[in-house]
Amino acid sequence: MIDLIVAAIVVYIFYKFVFNFLLPIYRTTKMVKQKVGEMNNFHNQQTSDTSNTNPSYQQETRKETSTEQSKVGEYIDFEEIKD
Repeated sequence: MIDLIVAAIVVYIFYKFVFNFLLPIYRTTKMVKQKVGEMNNFHNQQTSDTSNTNPSYQQETRKETSTEQSKVGEYIDFEEIKD
């Protein structure tokens, strides 16, 4: 009789563990993976649309970064104006 009660308690604890802990974690993980995949697809689509519609975009950004890099070493003297 006690064995039956212990077995029932173990089964109940196992049931609660599976349906209140493991199953929600599984569902959440699945949903997060799906959303990350959607975001990656959206990002890939946006980058492919940008590069396909404006091929000179990459050349323009390269020119901008090269001019920015040449300005990095310049020093401009700053004088404070007093009233």
